[in-house]
Amino acid sequence: MRNFISVRRRKLPRYLTVLTLFLHLHFPLNTYCSRYSLKEPALVDRRKSLQPAPKQNYFRGTGEPGREDEVVAMSSVSYEESLPSEYNVHESRESGKTYEYPGSEEMELPAVGFENVEEDAEETANLKQKMPKTPRELLLEELFSNYKTHERPTEMLETPTVVKVNMKVLAIFSVDVRTMDYYMDALLRQTWVDPRLAWNTTAGFRNYTQPLVAPRLKEMLWLPDLFFRNGKDGYLHKMTLPNYLLRVYPDGSVLYSQKITMRFACQMDLQTFPMDTQRCDINIGSYGYTLSELKFVWRETAPVELPDKLQISEFNTPKNFTTLDCTSISNTSTGAYTCLLAKFTLKRQLGSYLVTTYIPNILIIMVSFLSFWVNVDAAPARVPLGLLSLLGLLTQASSMTTNLPRVSYIKALDLWLIFSIIFVICVLVEYAFAITMLRRKRKAAWRMDIRQIVREELVRWSAACQEHTAKSSDGPGRPPEFYTEVESFLCINNEQEKRKKAPAAAKITKSRRAPPESEIDSYSRFLFPLCYVMYNSFYWLYYLVIVKQSEEPD
Repeated sequence: MRNFISVRRRKLPRYLTVLTLFLHLHFPLNTYCSRYSLKEPALVDRRKSLQPAPKQNYFRGTGEPGREDEVVAMSSVSYEESLPSEYNVHESRESGKTYEYPGSEEMELPAVGFENVEEDAEETANLKQKMPKTPRELLLEELFSNYKTHERPTEMLETPTVVKVNMKVLAIFSVDVRTMDYYMDALLRQTWVDPRLAWNTTAGFRNYTQPLVAPRLKEMLWLPDLFFRNGKDGYLHKMTLPNYLLRVYPDGSVLYSQKITMRFACQMDLQTFPMDTQRCDINIGSYGYTLSELKFVWRETAPVELPDKLQISEFNTPKNFTTLDCTSISNTSTGAYTCLLAKFTLKRQLGSYLVTTYIPNILIIMVSFLSFWVNVDAAPARVPLGLLSLLGLLTQASSMTTNLPRVSYIKALDLWLIFSIIFVICVLVEYAFAITMLRRKRKAAWRMDIRQIVREELVRWSAACQEHTAKSSDGPGRPPEFYTEVESFLCINNEQEKRKKAPAAAKITKSRRAPPESEIDSYSRFLFPLCYVMYNSFYWLYYLVIVKQSEEPD
């Protein structure tokens, strides 16, 4: 058995060698494709069977092979000739010699007609140049052949370029009193005449009446350097494309329209807040060109357009915009610049503040007035009622002031809250004064009761002593005249005290029968509500009538 295994082991390498030779002889394409020359007959036949038949390219109208076929044929021949041919498969198999082929660094691959591809591209460009151009393309070439974007339209004429401006307001929103600004969506339109772009008098283009519209005109034309002096921030809409329009008409007039969102500053006067009326504006000017170079003017008709259903939160819709030229007041140290101004009025609506501030405040004050109908001795009921009312007013005041800017003057809302707090504090002070006066009255009544008791005891003692003296015949007792004088004196004084203290005694008797009631509370029940109604009347009369009349424009 061991000999058999050893014999098998010795014959195994032979079997592997025979198998390898068999594979080399019967599958030359798979085994020699990566090592031997591509000109081997087996590889050439296999490659020809796999490649499709070449298609000839014919020139139009001639029917002869085109230049592309000749280039491909020449490149294929040069490619085959450049391949290595010094190795023959059959000779190698018969001689048993091995061939060492050059590495990838030594093999040189021929260029596959890149020069011809460049020539084809040039020919295609030449064909495009030879194609007839449209009137639009010819017009653009004519207009922009000598056009300079850095020159103003009237720079050669030495006159200022006049640009007409108008705006279409789309929305006004986010009017913020803390930052004193507001947002506006608008269409900003500018129109000017550029004589260099007029073609209605140019020969060959007089019949072309369509305006030129193209997005790339923005980089090709001169544009005014308009900016907003009171603008804080802004951007151009880019949904779904940049929202701007450039249109050139045959007479050389240019329309430049943009959809923008701007945040404008507005200096607000809050002395009558929340019954205030704010006057805001839009200040337009040129950033670099002086008045002698560029001038902005409002369009003659509808310089500022408003939508029919414009709504602004907390404010009434402005009816119109007042436009004027502010060039005379826009001089700076660097020169005089053009200036346009558009003013509008925003009148705040009081309805939301009535519901959220004034009516709750009035209800809190009325609740604090209920303490006048609570007994003075019920301190656990009256004191918390006043303190809770005061706490509610302070909370309301703090929440309102956080949403308002800190200014150096008193606002109408501040005045209302201050007087409301004063009324509640007066309610607490009234209770302290009422309880103090009641304690004083109780102390005076207690003293009168003590005096009355002493008098009654003296009278009773005098009568007892007189009776005892009359019954006793012996002893060193005092004479009867002494007791008679004491009794008459006490009776006289008692009658005088009764006449003087009769009203006080009646009140004391009444207080003993019923719970103590403060006279101050009885007066406060009518005095405090009356004062509060008078204060409300003066407050609303002043801010809604007098101040409104003074704020109305002349």
